[in-house]
Amino acid sequence: DPLCTNATLLTVSADTTCNATAGSLYGANSETNADSCGNPNNKAYDVWYAFAATNATQIIDIKRQTPQSGNFIASLFDACGGKRIACGAPAGPGSLSFYETNLIPTHTYYVRVYGGETQLPNPNAKFNICVRRAPPAPVNDDCSKAISLKVDTVCNAIPGTVAYATQSSPNPPAACGA
Repeated sequence: DPLCTNATLLTVSADTTCNATAGSLYGANSETNADSCGNPNNKAYDVWYAFAATNATQIIDIKRQTPQSGNFIASLFDACGGKRIACGAPAGPGSLSFYETNLIPTHTYYVRVYGGETQLPNPNAKFNICVRRAPPAPVNDDCSKAISLKVDTVCNAIPGTVAYATQSSPNPPAACGA
């Protein structure tokens, strides 16, 4: 819907799977004084979605349905007409994810999806959007759970990831060798 007050309600997935809702910019109305996230124009064709957070950490995924779907930009707001929390445009194959922490469970958030062009979006301007629970943080997310590394003359690689790691405080505790 072109107005955030009539935003389409998204169902938040209870797990990490994406139960997508199909969306389109085709036929969207243009709003002036548009959010300037990646859009040099002061006007854009947009649609709005809303969801009630079920967890403090949620992932919002938006993916173009086809390469012909065109470019889009998305912004996350704390209320209809409220403060922008995050924004971005897809890189590469046309998907965009917001990994948001510090959300308030049961609070309603708004997602604006819009084109960066001033002309009417084409009929192929289609995407899928979902909100899902974030996977758990890695087991060694905190300093107190650091994985011990063995000092050796050969490299014994230990696999690891920073995917879904949480932010540590600016100054690690003294027990971590700070």
